Parts: sequence; structure tokens; C-alpha cells
Amino acid sequence: MIKKIGHKLTMIAGVVIASAGLFIGGLYIKLEGSNAAPSVNKTDNQTASGDINSHPNIIVLYASVGVMTGVGFGFTYLPSVDILKMCFDKNLGLACGIAASGTGFGQFVMAPVVNILQEHFGLSGTMFGFAAIFGASIFFCFLFSVPSSFKESAS
Repeated sequence: MIKKIGHKLTMIAGVVIASAGLFIGGLYIKLEGSNAAPSVNKTDNQTASGDINSHPNIIVLYASVGVMTGVGFGFTYLPSVDILKMCFDKNLGLACGIAASGTGFGQFVMAPVVNILQEHFGLSGTMFGFAAIFGASIFFCFLFSVPSSFKESAS
């Protein structure tokens, strides 16, 4: 896709697909959770009448959160690594190391955010929060540009 539509559009498509997957997953959990029967005995997941609670269908979550979000994240990852390769000839290893360390730093920062979202808004609210946080990164997609030396050599 990078060769056909470019780095910027591939990143934008990735952000839209990933955010949509997270939003659909959160919406499905919210709508399906409102249909669940109240739980009396949480250890065996049965109500007082003996009926098993309804839970969200995991296949829908696999498709939305797993596949859609995974494809979207893949569309955002590859162009960013490719741009690094174009911009850094001399210190490519150092640039890739600094970029990769951002992943660990992001996990360190997001751990308390996930905990706060989960406590206050539940699983569906956490998914909506992730969709909003990742959707906000579309701003950075518009800042993406291929170095002019590569634009000239490609034509």
C-alpha cells in the first residue's frame, strides 16, 4: 500500500481502521452488556434461577479488536519504520533504537491510564478511550512527509 498510495495515506487508513475496530469492540461490549442478566453467584456465573449469564460473543471481539485493530496498527507501523530508513543513513541503528524505546515508554505511561479508565468506565469505556486516543494520532499522520531526495529518485 505504501507504494500505491504513499506513506501518509497508509498511516491515515491505519489510524481509521484501528480506531474503528476499537470503537466497534467497545460498542459491542456496551450493547451486549446491557442485555446480560444480573449475576448472583459470580464463581459459577449463574443467576438465582440457574440461567447462565449472556456474555459478549468473543468472535465479534476477535474480528473488531483483534483483526481490525491489528491491521490498522500494522498499517501505521510499517510506514514509520520505512521513513526512519529514509531519513537516517548514518545512524540508522540509533534512530531505530530510540523509536523502539518509545513503545516501552508508551506501555509505562499507558498502564495507569488503562487502570483509571477500567475503574471509572468499565471495559467498553476503556475501548472507547483507546479509540479516541489512537484516533487523535491522525493529526501526526498529516505531519508525515517523505524526504525530497526519495521523491526525486522515485520519479
